[in-house]
This record gives sequence, structure tokens and C-alpha cells, in this order.
Amino acid sequence: MKNWTLRQRILASFAVIIAIMLLMVVVSYSRLLSIESSEEDVRLDALPGVYYSTLVRSAWGESYIRTLELIAEGQGRPLTKQERDQFQGFDENLQTQMDGYKKSIFTDDDRDSFAAFEKRREAYSRMLAEVHAKYDRGDYAGARAEFYSDVNPVWLAGRKQLNELIVANKQLADQATANIVNAVLAAKISMVLSLLVAVLAAAACGLLLMRSIMAPMQLIVRILDIMRTGDLSTRLNLSRKDEFNAVETGFNDMMTDLTTLVAQAQRSSVQVTTSVTEIAATSR
Repeated sequence: MKNWTLRQRILASFAVIIAIMLLMVVVSYSRLLSIESSEEDVRLDALPGVYYSTLVRSAWGESYIRTLELIAEGQGRPLTKQERDQFQGFDENLQTQMDGYKKSIFTDDDRDSFAAFEKRREAYSRMLAEVHAKYDRGDYAGARAEFYSDVNPVWLAGRKQLNELIVANKQLADQATANIVNAVLAAKISMVLSLLVAVLAAAACGLLLMRSIMAPMQLIVRILDIMRTGDLSTRLNLSRKDEFNAVETGFNDMMTDLTTLVAQAQRSSVQVTTSVTEIAATSR
């Protein structure tokens, strides 16, 4: 680094600090991207998944519970228009919530699990319609038997699937939230470390720059102190190829010229003294 000029040293110091700042920006930006990705997982997948899967589970039990109430009456009878509309509303509400859940599906596992539930829902709807038909015809025994032997197991299996979907979406939300927390913590740590590195780098660059200036300045001051004693034989030897090299050359040339001038002055003084002595001797 002795061959570096002061200008190059200053520029290098600024370049190091700027490079550290850019590195801090890159690291922070990567953490922000990770936070953004986790936030999208929560906002678009996990929260809608938990919300709609809960609604689907709630809608899944409406027609089942109402059918249980019919079975509890103890005999078959024709279904009223209001009851038929009610069951139709249950089915439409279930389909609406299922359509909402589909929008929150982004993984193959989730898609496969929900597809399996849709197939079970089709079987459940078909079996439940048969139970209602038998009940409507007055075949209470057949409706009750089919409900408990066929419909009930399918409904319980579907409810179990929905519980698994809710748990899976809850785990996804927890994982995404944990990722956000970890990313924020990592961003804080990286920012603190980057700040410490920047401060240390600035201190190191400042120290090196100060030493590169103070060392030759101290040597110059020491030589000036020697000159004050009348010794003009000392020369600067900074061993530098920067701006101080020009100072060294100029100072040494000045010292050489000054030494020559002093020598000439001494010779002239001797000559003047000799001439005065001769004149004094002649006048006598």
C-alpha cells in the first residue's frame, strides 16, 4: 500500500464502507423477500384454508343433523317443500364453501386430499338422497337402516378428512408465522453485524489513513527540529510513492540549495573579512 496515493487510499476507504453497506442492503432485501413469501403463504393459503375448511366442516354437518332429527321422529312421512328447500340450501352452502376452499389450494397434497373429500361428498349426497327418498315414501325402517349403515360411516370419514385439512392448514399457518419471525430475527442480527463490520471497517480505514499521513508528517517535524540546531545535512527518506514523494523531493532539493547558499555565504563572509583585514593593514 506504500505505492498508493492519498487519493487512492481515501477512495479505497469509501469503497470498502460502501461495499459493506451494499452487502447489508442485499442481505436485508433477501430477508424481506423471505418475509414476503411467508406472508403470502399465510394470507393466500393458510388463513383462507383454515377459514374455509372450518366453514366446510360446519356445512358438512347441517344436512346430517337435520336428517338425524327426521329419523328421531320415529316414522316416515312425505317431506315438506320447506324441508326440501332446506336440504337444497344445505347442499348449496356446502358447495359454496368448498369452492372457496379450492381457491386456497396451492400444493399437490392439499389438492389430492380435497379431491378425495369431494368424491366422498358425492357418495354422501347420493346416499343421503336415497335415505330421504325412502323416508318420503314412508319406508322409515329402510331409511333408518341405510342412514346408520351407509350414510353415517361416510359422513364420519368425511368429517375426519375435514379435521385433517384444518390441522394441515393450521400447521402451515404456524410454519409460515415461524418463518416470518425467524426471518425478522435474522434480519435484525444481520443488520447489527453489518453495522458492527461497517464501524470496524471505517475505524480500520481511518486508522490506516491517519498512519499513512501522520508517519511522514512526524518525520518531517523531526527533521525541522534538527534544522533548527543548524544541521543541514539531514535529508528526508519517506520511502513513499504518493504525494509525500513530491514533498520529499522538494524538501531535499530545498535543503541542498539551502546548504549551497549557506556555504556561499560563508565563503563570501570569509572574503569580506579578508578584504577588511587587508584594507585595515594598508591604511596603517
